[in-house]
Amino acid sequence: MALAEKANALNTDAATDWYHSRVYTAAYLKGDYNRALEVARQNQDPEMFYSYLEIIPIYGQLGMKQEALEAWRMLVKQYPGASAATLEDWWRLWNIRDEEVARLMDRVYKSGVLDTDPKPAQ
Repeated sequence: MALAEKANALNTDAATDWYHSRVYTAAYLKGDYNRALEVARQNQDPEMFYSYLEIIPIYGQLGMKQEALEAWRMLVKQYPGASAATLEDWWRLWNIRDEEVARLMDRVYKSGVLDTDPKPAQ
């Protein structure tokens, strides 16, 4: 995490995406959920599905169900057919250990997004 934070400081233009993602994922896994949310919000790129995917467990942990649902809707809009497996596969792609994926997914389930229709009410 220290190296990712240093990279962010040295080259803020290149810091979006990968470096921010590592910092907020590490903060989340350490239990610093407010820091995770702060950094994740700096990384929001409306064009990239993972901006929505990665923030959902943070919202779930913090009890921000409406925000989690909105992120889920945006994810499904960009990635139709997204599911629990989509999220799990994403984190495993980045070599996140199974027990950490389980912690992230626990908060995805806590957010309630997988139990809802991703389409906004008409």
